[in-house]
Amino acid sequence: MKQTTAKRESRLLPILCFEERDFLVDIERRQFRDIGNAAYVVSMHSEKGRRMIAECAGQEWEDTFYAAESLNMLGASLNPEKSYLCRIWCRDILLEKGIKEDRPDVIYYCFGALAALGAVDDDISQLVSGWFSSATEELLLTNISLNYENVHFSIMLHHLFNTAGKTPSAQLNLLTERINIALASELANIRA
Repeated sequence: MKQTTAKRESRLLPILCFEERDFLVDIERRQFRDIGNAAYVVSMHSEKGRRMIAECAGQEWEDTFYAAESLNMLGASLNPEKSYLCRIWCRDILLEKGIKEDRPDVIYYCFGALAALGAVDDDISQLVSGWFSSATEELLLTNISLNYENVHFSIMLHHLFNTAGKTPSAQLNLLTERINIALASELANIRA
């Protein structure tokens, strides 16, 4: 029995379901190929292709952050083409998964990767700074002990801003007080 090329390749290439269609993820050719219609191809560099990359990225922004930060610590860098692709990818995920979905973890990892690549422009800086201010206000209105993970990523993001020369906010001082109170209360319960 003769298999179609797409079916044979599906064993070798990852598959992405996007907008109710199955696509082969062809990294080498930098494209997504529809399994049901081999003539339908989406370039990874197109607007739709970037959305598809963000969709299949899952939790990989963490790995990108660690890799970019490690290169930065070692005084090394990516070649210009790969650096450009990484910056575009991180920026897209930062906006689509981080800011729009209000995910402090995604914002921290993507902003950190952009900072390590030296690619934080004024637009991104202002956008993330605005999100940070709003997120801190929200955290101050919630039960801190139920939001430790969001508090952690927000504080880590603030740390990234500080390393870039930004000044701490009065909100952060209030958040610090609230964290201290929540932790003291939890420790008192543990001792009891």
